[in-house]
Amino acid sequence: MLNETYKGFYSSYAYDYHTYKISTLQAILKNTTDFNDRYLGDDLVGFEETDFTRFLKSEIRMTCFHAIETLFELIFGLEPSNGKCNDYELLQVISTSDFRKNYARIGQMASNEAEFDFLDIQTPDFGNYPLWMHIFYFAPPNDPEVKKVLEESNIAIRMFLKEVATTFSNRNEYNAYKHGIRALNMFQEFGMSDLDDSNPVSFDLNDSMSFFTVEKDKGKVVAQIINTKLFNTNKDIKMTLLCSRLIANIILRRKWMFMPEDRKGPLRTYNFPMSEVSDMIRIRPASGGMVADSMTIRTEVNK
Repeated sequence: MLNETYKGFYSSYAYDYHTYKISTLQAILKNTTDFNDRYLGDDLVGFEETDFTRFLKSEIRMTCFHAIETLFELIFGLEPSNGKCNDYELLQVISTSDFRKNYARIGQMASNEAEFDFLDIQTPDFGNYPLWMHIFYFAPPNDPEVKKVLEESNIAIRMFLKEVATTFSNRNEYNAYKHGIRALNMFQEFGMSDLDDSNPVSFDLNDSMSFFTVEKDKGKVVAQIINTKLFNTNKDIKMTLLCSRLIANIILRRKWMFMPEDRKGPLRTYNFPMSEVSDMIRIRPASGGMVADSMTIRTEVNK
């Protein structure tokens, strides 16, 4: 008899977690003073709106990283093992996954298109669909028009996954938020000029965070590195919401198919237009201007 823990998993999985969180943070960010007056006044001495805004943007950034990590955990968890799909065992698979191995794999996906080839393998025990369709559009209708729309989404999804893999690959930033809050507001401005101090150019870095890391060689520290990253909050929000769409598709379509007794209203399924992904990728920081939206200071340590 099939172990039915999968029913509890799909019926209670918090697929909208990141949507709820990012939308809440965005709403507060739009009116920080009002939020302080209503909710923080008695608990916070010396409220600084700039600091509060920076905190919210940092939290949005970290939520974006967490949404990306969650999405890839589900994708890798649904990848067939030993020729068998893991839809019924997804909870067990993601609960025992090797996160270091997954992190390395995401890094490879950021730089190598061939790493997405696994999405084309067939799923014979679930309709013999290509894996990308099985993951994101589980048990799709047998309709040529629907299949055409899904094929267009397939291209957009792969472009999106490469973009979020690239974002997630800089885990020094993610770790700086997660482990001991090692994210700092270190610089307000960055400037350049000619040797005679003429033709100065400056960049506003107030809307940024810096992350301190060390470089080691054979266990010995050889350099100290400060990376300063401009916030791109609008892109972080959009990226998180698109991740949440794919997570919702993964969960809701399986919940619908596996538990017909729990159906309430029509099945919600998101398509993935190329235009939305392209627009998300092109979003620039509000205080942008630096080509890579970041700067790195590396200081050699005496060996």
